[in-house]
Amino acid sequence: MYLWAHSDTSYLSESKSRSRAGGYAFLGDKPKLSIHPDDPLSLPNAPINVLCNFIDAVVLSVQESETGAGYLNGKNPVPIRQALIEMGHPQGPTPIQFNNQCTVGLFKDSVNPKRSKAVGMRFYWLRD
Repeated sequence: MYLWAHSDTSYLSESKSRSRAGGYAFLGDKPKLSIHPDDPLSLPNAPINVLCNFIDAVVLSVQESETGAGYLNGKNPVPIRQALIEMGHPQGPTPIQFNNQCTVGLFKDSVNPKRSKAVGMRFYWLRD
């Protein structure tokens, strides 16, 4: 059992220029490293963690909104990941699916971050 996550966002769809983050975590097969965007995903079981809330910062672009949603979807299932490890299910890096290639490129260092310097530094937690 390995933890997987899907992340998505809706940019500036709420009042007061707010964006909404959504996503879910599920258990699936062991991911093969390195994961590419074109690789087929693990068939999802029922979600074990669902996220739907506001991004608490005013974001300036769709890419920043996707990054913020990824941050929330990466941070939210950390206790589940720890519980799986304690139950004897070792976990490697948790794959998170994004539907924005710029966000994926930013995290994999394949996009020049010159124009993304305004992205909140706390969102860069996913790069580590």
